[in-house]
Amino acid sequence: MKLSKDNIAAGIVLYFPEESDIQNIVSLSDKVGAIYLVDNSFSKLPNAVMDMLMGISFCSIQYFHFPENIGLCSGMNFIMKKALSDSYSWCLLINQDSVCGNNIVEIFIEDLFSAADERIAIIGPQYDYDRHKHKLISTSGVKDVTWLMMSGNMINLILNDILGGFKENLFVDGLDVDYCLRARKEGFRVIQSNTAILLHKPATTKYISIFGQKLFGYGWAEPLRYYYQFRNGFWIFQTYRHWGTLFFMFYKLLKIIFLFDRKKVYLQAVKDAYMDFRHHYFGKTVKTYG
Repeated sequence: MKLSKDNIAAGIVLYFPEESDIQNIVSLSDKVGAIYLVDNSFSKLPNAVMDMLMGISFCSIQYFHFPENIGLCSGMNFIMKKALSDSYSWCLLINQDSVCGNNIVEIFIEDLFSAADERIAIIGPQYDYDRHKHKLISTSGVKDVTWLMMSGNMINLILNDILGGFKENLFVDGLDVDYCLRARKEGFRVIQSNTAILLHKPATTKYISIFGQKLFGYGWAEPLRYYYQFRNGFWIFQTYRHWGTLFFMFYKLLKIIFLFDRKKVYLQAVKDAYMDFRHHYFGKTVKTYG
């Protein structure tokens, strides 16, 4: 069967979406056959927003509300199971605040047709964000990579069923690294398009400035996210001996020590992450960091 937008679905896990995030959904609606929305917010989308989304004629939009917050991993797995049961063969997973820099679905279709390899488990875009500006690649095609960030990836649903989806005990962070490493371990390919571009927003950007001049930007997130990143990072390194993950955690630790306020709170989150990893406490944590 020839791949087209009609057998590609898209999935977005929502968490207190803003108006611009809703517009991202609308802009995606003419590029895929269906969009599945999993909402982890406490309350449902306003009726006016729901009426607007359900009135879109380009594709089917299905909305599922989980006020208990089932997490990103479970939300994505729910979406992919629904898409597969509805006979879609690929699913584009995208963050609510990510924006397609071009028609990445159309480019993915062309790249997959050219690659003609049933072992491709996942194809992703080039990422463009304020701390990492995309450099235009003049040649089309794809390259094999070790792993891809979750947002903007299109996943082969048949191979996803074989792989068992995302590991839900990770809850929110590290799911993309684990998935890609696991796919490669099973002999499947993880590829990145040279020309598809996603405007991405990983964490909040803060800047080091001198005399009003910005020297460099760095990513910042709340201590709870650092807890998940470190806890899951310890597990990924233990499981795969992926040295990139170890470097990632070392870099995060340096940011805490040299760039962050509330260092004690962040360091406590890292300590908690390590202890929970050692004692095999995974899933959604009850810990809070004021």
